[in-house]
Amino acid sequence: LFNPDARDDIYEGLNEFFMVITLLGMILPAALLIREKEYGTIEQIMLSPLSVRRLILIKVLGSMIFLTTVIGLSFVLVLKLYLAFPLKRGLHEFLPVAVLFQLSTTGLAFLIASVARRFSQIGMLTIVIFAPMLLLSGGWVPPEALPQWLRAATTVSPLKQFIDIGVSMLIRGAGLWDMSDRLLRLIIISSVLMITGGLLYKKRMG
Repeated sequence: LFNPDARDDIYEGLNEFFMVITLLGMILPAALLIREKEYGTIEQIMLSPLSVRRLILIKVLGSMIFLTTVIGLSFVLVLKLYLAFPLKRGLHEFLPVAVLFQLSTTGLAFLIASVARRFSQIGMLTIVIFAPMLLLSGGWVPPEALPQWLRAATTVSPLKQFIDIGVSMLIRGAGLWDMSDRLLRLIIISSVLMITGGLLYKKRMG
């Protein structure tokens, strides 16, 4: 059995873990990008020999490295040691999926940074994007309880793919190869969001 003791706290704890990753993955890069816009750093770099693209890349990579470190520490210290969840897969197998998911949240962060004009608008825009993602993720509302048209929309939710992959790996013990179809979906969604968000941000920055 995947969960012989019928422990609800395992599913609830993992869902909260995945949702915190999602929120941090959107807010942190967006905050860094907006902060540079408010300080006028990007405009100054446009007038210098330095590359704006390189600055943005450094900011995004820095936030991804920080978040990956937080995910790793939370996985080991909170999920395994403090909560003592009987996870079937290790950090080395889960972390590549988390990094892949961060690409989709970074793409959403570019979209947020493209629309937001001030630092204070980031939270509001994040909630506007996160609320539908949460509804379509299956973490709080089972997909079977959704209308048919909404159920079909869950296939394009990166959080839905991430939760399905994470639960299948950590609770059911599925390997990456077993989740190849969902991994492919997550790769496609992440690529589309990164390209779309990056192009829109570049256009807004002019």
